[in-house]
Amino acid sequence: MSAGGRLDVLRDEGDAKLIYEQIRVPLVKDRDLTVRVTRSFSPDTGTYEVASLAVPNEGPPESRDYVRVRTSLARWSLAPVPDGGTAVTYTICTDAGTRLPAWIQDRIQRDAG
Repeated sequence: MSAGGRLDVLRDEGDAKLIYEQIRVPLVKDRDLTVRVTRSFSPDTGTYEVASLAVPNEGPPESRDYVRVRTSLARWSLAPVPDGGTAVTYTICTDAGTRLPAWIQDRIQRDAG
């Protein structure tokens, strides 16, 4: 989800990671968030999934330099299709902390993918 900024892996447990990110946002106060990212694979369907969930109380303490993102849920799904290709689905739901113009919110979410 980086529109520029900093990203630190706080904990790496293989298929699960705890990540802290600072995000530069044009014209408004920058954001920060901590997310838990998990990766899974289903051998029955051949589907890979990567999910992230904001965990605002698990990272560094809040700073007056950033607005803390408290709600963020994202999911990638990569599934095989009969023609040999891959169906890719990406969904995200984020509350960036304060009201942002739609073009800024769209840019943040586009950069997240």
